Amino acid sequence: MLNNGISCPWWQSDYPGIFGLRKYVECNNPIYSNSTSAGEQKERILPGSNKQRCDFTKEEIDLSFWPLTDEDIITVTMSKSCNVVRLNLRGCVHLTDRGILNLAETWKWNGAFNHNLISLNLSKCGELSDISIQAIKTYFNRIKHIDISDCIKITDVGVCNLMHGCKYLEELHLRNLPRIHDKSLLCIRQNLVLMKSLRVIDISGCTGFTDEALIHLLEGDLSPGSIYDLDLSHCTQLELGFVGLRRHASSTNCKTLKLRSIPRISDSVMEWIGVCCQHLQYIDISDSAINDYALGYLFKGCKRYVDLFLYFIPSMLSLGIINYPSI
Repeated sequence: MLNNGISCPWWQSDYPGIFGLRKYVECNNPIYSNSTSAGEQKERILPGSNKQRCDFTKEEIDLSFWPLTDEDIITVTMSKSCNVVRLNLRGCVHLTDRGILNLAETWKWNGAFNHNLISLNLSKCGELSDISIQAIKTYFNRIKHIDISDCIKITDVGVCNLMHGCKYLEELHLRNLPRIHDKSLLCIRQNLVLMKSLRVIDISGCTGFTDEALIHLLEGDLSPGSIYDLDLSHCTQLELGFVGLRRHASSTNCKTLKLRSIPRISDSVMEWIGVCCQHLQYIDISDSAINDYALGYLFKGCKRYVDLFLYFIPSMLSLGIINYPSI
């Protein structure tokens, strides 16, 4: 529950639906009404089940996993929604490109583009495609955090539009996008080079790009230490892509590295990580084939660990852990 907000349950069959929700929100939410001061605002719950709750505040709208349709999204985000800073639509599986276009046009109609929106979560909205990304690029191009994970219809075209149009991005989550390839990583790299603000990159579960694309992303002429958090978990196609780490480039100041379930991680990869990522505080190499020697290479260079995850590594013996000087 957010401060000065209201909560309401997922509407049920005995509730009058989204139009009743709209009336309720307009009457009781400080965004829409000045009748109740922030100090007097109390939690209000609509009649019915309390299985699902949503939060409305001036800064954040959280509608994750609601069964919203394209028309509903306009209803619950209209009026003074240009003040919204964070919008969470995670798991709204009925939402399509039309809904995102409706939202963008509604906010434009209310006076201006939404330049206040900095965080947008559309993960698990499987019906969204590159059309939605084009709308985001046009109307919400000041966002800093975006999550389009599991939006399986999004392709390289959408990712490249996002990278070219959203110049202030700091966090990018593209988990489990089967249709992105080397071109997407090239556009991410261009954003890193030109904008110098992207810090968190999650491309876990994306198996369409090659080792060469990853090398190109990690190596060379990027701003030193530009990537702080990199997630490559479940990218099972990777083998030599980590050679980019040894170029002392974008990952030098990386603090979080997730390499879970990558079967072909070698001793050389661990050595490159140990030498080039000495600021690591969190690393997950679970479910891999590394051995005690590989772990020794890692421990030799990285000595700032706070979290180290080594689940399901059958080839590692206790000797590998004993070699870590802090244990």
